[in-house]
Amino acid sequence: MASITTILGTHSLSSSRLTINNNFDNVNDELGLIANVLDTTSSTLSLTGAITAGTLSLNTGSLTTFNVTASSLEASVEATFKENVLLEKSLQVSIADTVTLPTGTPTLGSYIFTGTAGSTVTLGASAPGQLLTLIASNAFDIDGAMVNGVPTDIQIAQNGSVSLIGDLSQKWYIAAVYNAVIS
Repeated sequence: MASITTILGTHSLSSSRLTINNNFDNVNDELGLIANVLDTTSSTLSLTGAITAGTLSLNTGSLTTFNVTASSLEASVEATFKENVLLEKSLQVSIADTVTLPTGTPTLGSYIFTGTAGSTVTLGASAPGQLLTLIASNAFDIDGAMVNGVPTDIQIAQNGSVSLIGDLSQKWYIAAVYNAVIS
């Protein structure tokens, strides 16, 4: 913080000129240090040390793209990690109730089928490496034209599930099943 010398009300302006000039020099020096890390023209902040804050939010003005609090980290855009990602706890994916499955590439990691028992559904194409878990609140069948690269039907009983992984050809491959019949 700039060191400012106080001028008393009894001082004359002419006798305080040196103090006033020193005060402006000190303020200018501090602004120069701030300008070294904050470029107001390009709205860029360049730091080499740690940031300490209760919450850190990055946004585009209309969308909060990254938000960190003491209890969570939320990224609202696709993220690419150039190194390993280490998880010390479980990985949980988004899940939603659905009466039909997406006809295109599923956007969530899990779906709970709540449609009519005995319905037959078709899976949309996969994205390479995509993981998908389907859970049956009501029993249903999956028309498996896109599963395992060959015509495969999967009958999932009530409370059963199937986990799939997508390949490069947009087909699904079965990774795990519970309470389901594959034919």
